[in-house]
Amino acid sequence: MARICRGRRKIAMKKIENAINLQVTFSKRCAGLFKKASELCTLCGAEVAIIVFSPGNKAFAFGHPCVESIIERFEKGDPLSFPNSAGRIQFMEEACCNETVSGLNRDLTEANEVLSKEKKRGEELRRLERAGQVENWWEKPKVELDMAQLGMLAEAMKELKGKVAQEADIQKKAAFGEAFSNLMKQHHFIFMPSF
Repeated sequence: MARICRGRRKIAMKKIENAINLQVTFSKRCAGLFKKASELCTLCGAEVAIIVFSPGNKAFAFGHPCVESIIERFEKGDPLSFPNSAGRIQFMEEACCNETVSGLNRDLTEANEVLSKEKKRGEELRRLERAGQVENWWEKPKVELDMAQLGMLAEAMKELKGKVAQEADIQKKAAFGEAFSNLMKQHHFIFMPSF
């Protein structure tokens, strides 16, 4: 069953009880948080570190240039960044590595969102199958069908149109043949093959 989009709306600021909704919300908001942090780094040249633990106790981190270096600077209270060139090289290597990890985190978040949607779709199909309604999905209002179902419906309608046209031709030919035969009988025409 396709969901009807309700658009953006305010939600109550309290813990989400539904585990699936909680995971989806965490994934989206975590990705949004990392995106905002990245924009802050890019626009202002700020050095940012964010560490987030998911409800499943998995760690997600974003840091520019690197989470470890920013935490180290924070712990030392040292506002100066690396005075020697070896430190700068390590700093750049860590920044590059961190960018890769951030990209992988974004990819993972997107993959988790897709997986979550597919699980919901599978659960809905199983529910419909148990209810015995899978075979009759085309009877639902067209606005409730998803893109795959609409595609299958369009294909089925094309096939039906072709079969109806074919049957109409057969019926026309049969009707014409019968009418012609009746006309010939009425006027007592007999066709003789010519030799």
